[in-house]
Amino acid sequence: MHEKIEKHKEEEIEKWHLAGSESITVPAGTFSCQHWKKDEGAGDVWVSDKISPFGMVKYISSGESMVLVKVIADAKDHITGPVKIFDPEEMKRQMIEKMQQEKPQQP
Repeated sequence: MHEKIEKHKEEEIEKWHLAGSESITVPAGTFSCQHWKKDEGAGDVWVSDKISPFGMVKYISSGESMVLVKVIADAKDHITGPVKIFDPEEMKRQMIEKMQQEKPQQP
């Protein structure tokens, strides 16, 4: 399954090309960005390595757009304990188990 996801990501990335570098202003400020354009259809995205975790500052496509409105620089990490690798099958099992526990008992 992981290999399928990676292949899909690679195929999607291949549909974009770097149009150049630009300085853009959004509600969160002005950023020096790489401007990527989608080869097929409409799509523009501006990304900056100064923005974490995804880098996206602005995105425009047919029918939708997104812009960065705020940068949070002083956030505290609230993760405690050891980090576990996400297992969708385990999550599914836990959800089914919880639903069965919450299900009203029939007389």
